[in-house]
Amino acid sequence: MEGYAGVRRAVVDIGSNSIRLVVFSGPARVPVVIFNEKVLSGLGGALHDTGRLDAAGSSLALTNLE
Repeated sequence: MEGYAGVRRAVVDIGSNSIRLVVFSGPARVPVVIFNEKVLSGLGGALHDTGRLDAAGSSLALTNLE
């Protein structure tokens, strides 16, 4: 599979403030980004005050992950 140009790989990064999806194509040593999307979710917005993930941010994150 290595070196096959049609192979796609994706990374989902869920952070305290944003969620990012990056899709790569091409060989693993020199991948080309073919899609890069970021959504500001604010998951950690209430964490300091409540010790929990922000409810609105969690809802937004789940909607965008779908």
